[in-house]
Amino acid sequence: MNPEFIIAQTKAESRALEHVTRALEIMLGWSVAGDGYSRKLSSVRFFTELYQRHLERLFALEEVDGFMENIVRLKPERASEVNALKKQHEEFRVAVRKSLVRIDLTSPQQLAEFDETCGQLRRTINGVLDHLRQESDLLVQTFTQDTGGEA
Repeated sequence: MNPEFIIAQTKAESRALEHVTRALEIMLGWSVAGDGYSRKLSSVRFFTELYQRHLERLFALEEVDGFMENIVRLKPERASEVNALKKQHEEFRVAVRKSLVRIDLTSPQQLAEFDETCGQLRRTINGVLDHLRQESDLLVQTFTQDTGGEA
């Protein structure tokens, strides 16, 4: 597959995830009182499910016939980096699933538990953002690195 197309597709999907991430962060930061927690809980659940779907889509595109396979094919010495990124994908998948389960089990009366879940979800989001930067750096290094050969 064309490296430029892979980079462009990955960037587009990453931008879509960034938009969903911003929406989720707004919901997580929404300051409410009393009955507002019920609405916040519903909104956080909705945007977390949307975030999970976009994250799964991006990771699947990267792993299956995406840039990860191409990096290993072009630069076999980077296989350990790619494997580490794939391992992080699974860790993020698990973390988001756990957050969704915790959200589903939370009632509006369990404010402390809900706030802790929101905090954990924020930490996961920050980890994903760092991860995406690492992937971007690897893409740039792999597909723009001069291999020599020209005079």
